[in-house]
Amino acid sequence: MVKSGSTIPVDGVVVQGSSYVNEASITGESKPAHKKVLSKVFAGLSLMMAQSLFKLLKLGMRPIW
Repeated sequence: MVKSGSTIPVDGVVVQGSSYVNEASITGESKPAHKKVLSKVFAGLSLMMAQSLFKLLKLGMRPIW
């Protein structure tokens, strides 16, 4: 669970909830991106609104199966 205003700790996919994520450091886009269930998210991005539950996709260089 990642709360509003927090940084996403690892790459993952949204499994519950929806929110807006600041992707400016990756895409250069100033508008927050809407993320919903099954959307991919990346470590180091900031969660702008609401809270969401994420599933870890990989740890380091190894995928999690």
